Amino acid sequence: MAGTNPGSMCTDTTNLLFVQYSCEQNKEEQSAKFNHLIVASATASLISLLFVLNLSSLYKGGKIQQLEWDISTVTAGDYSVEFDIPRRNYEEWYNRTYLRSGGEKDQGYSPALSLKRHMIETIEQALNEEVAQRKNEGGHLSGRKST
Repeated sequence: MAGTNPGSMCTDTTNLLFVQYSCEQNKEEQSAKFNHLIVASATASLISLLFVLNLSSLYKGGKIQQLEWDISTVTAGDYSVEFDIPRRNYEEWYNRTYLRSGGEKDQGYSPALSLKRHMIETIEQALNEEVAQRKNEGGHLSGRKST
């Protein structure tokens, strides 16, 4: 029957042919292939490790250069703070501090300069008190030992 039906002869381009064969290797061949595989795997692992170490050193070196550049280029922005002052607080300062008798208004200072001077004095005093308190407690300042 297979010869009478043209589709059953497996001559069409859509037909697949499956072939199976057995391949036996001796122990020496298997051992040689295993040794080659171990060498290839160890070499790939070593190359990967060296690549990661190289990238890590480049990254750390770049970080150090970034820090050196940042330290050598100090700008006003490194020491500037911006914050909002509520109108009620400004008016309270203006009436109590700026306008008081013998105050900075009488000395010819503008309100802006007087406020700046007052804030500098107040902030420095608060920071100095905080530093003194931390030194007395034996604490650290910004991750550095206090001296």
